[in-house]
Amino acid sequence: MLSATAVNVGGQPGPGFYGLAHDIVQLTDQPEDKFWESEKKAVYETWKVQLKGTKP
Repeated sequence: MLSATAVNVGGQPGPGFYGLAHDIVQLTDQPEDKFWESEKKAVYETWKVQLKGTKP
């Protein structure tokens, strides 16, 4: 969920993030904070850019 990177001034996602996760059945038994961390990590991994001249 790309919205995992959108946070409030406290550095946390808002309730809408968790509500959507519940609605699309991605957040089930996992604690919300662990789910957010894993989604945030997945977003950064998916969208990272390999810079020229660097090793993967």
